Amino acid sequence: TRLLRKEPKKRLGYGPRDIQTIKSHRFFKNIDWAALARREVSPPIVPFINDPELAENFSSEFTELPLSPVVERGHWGSKEDLNPANVFNGFSFVASQSLLDGFNGHSRGGLLGNRDDDDEDGNEESLVEKDDEEWGDVTGRGQRADSVASMISL
Repeated sequence: TRLLRKEPKKRLGYGPRDIQTIKSHRFFKNIDWAALARREVSPPIVPFINDPELAENFSSEFTELPLSPVVERGHWGSKEDLNPANVFNGFSFVASQSLLDGFNGHSRGGLLGNRDDDDEDGNEESLVEKDDEEWGDVTGRGQRADSVASMISL
């Protein structure tokens, strides 16, 4: 279960020895990793498939389960979900700071940080340095788009 832990620092394989920790785990200890890399290892089970769209290799314990109820419109289909600030509501992924810096234009080569355009006089100017007047009515509502999520939702 250490391999499936949600927090990466507690997950099997985290740290300086990453893959070596996984390879030495008792569950994987009988695997010849060199032979596996050379594709010389036969799989222990080769499923028989009549039709790739059938679930014939899954236990009926799972294929005969009742369908999950439909999520009610009030939860996922509400107007609140259309708010650009809630685009990722319900997701738990947290981006690393370097990724966030790239979207905010803080790092060289970020989303807006390394894009240059020439103005009328042939002078280069960075898009990040443009003020509200130069951007104009970006959103169509008289407000400057201030995040990637709000631009995507338009």
